[in-house]
Amino acid sequence: MSEQRLPMLPMWRVDHIEPSPEMLALRANGPIHRVRFPSGGEGWWVTGYDEAKAVLSDAAFRPAGMPPAEFTPATVILGSPGWLGSHEGSEHARLRRIVAPAFSSGRVKLLAQQVEAIAAELFETLAAQPQPADLRRHLSFPLPAMVISALMGVLYEDHAFFAGLSDKVMTHQHESGPR
Repeated sequence: MSEQRLPMLPMWRVDHIEPSPEMLALRANGPIHRVRFPSGGEGWWVTGYDEAKAVLSDAAFRPAGMPPAEFTPATVILGSPGWLGSHEGSEHARLRRIVAPAFSSGRVKLLAQQVEAIAAELFETLAAQPQPADLRRHLSFPLPAMVISALMGVLYEDHAFFAGLSDKVMTHQHESGPR
């Protein structure tokens, strides 16, 4: 018996709001599909609300700890393996000791000032654009990339390079176009 090739999960989009034509075509064939992810792994792509709710609430479909039995968006994120909130006891304490210094009062105040300065600069850039301006391009995309680069210690003059890398990761795009 020949092995059927799995469709590649279409992650790349021209429009960051609307699903790609490939996503729409796959979804039109039903709410559940076995797919290959861009990473090379295989899994299920569930597009129907009722089907997704059934899968996410059934322990048979859950690897250990993901997603939690009580499905809400917050519990899926916070219950993920590797998240501080998904551990207890000594492992939780160990992870907390690692991240606690980054969340001291002084560090958080400094970060808030950095975020305000970054946002003010981006709003100035947005206001200087021909109207209507592209909100995603000039504010909603660069803000998190610039904040993350500040958190990681990326030099300000390198933030455009970092933002470009972030955009490639988020859109699954590289030199040869869509994957």
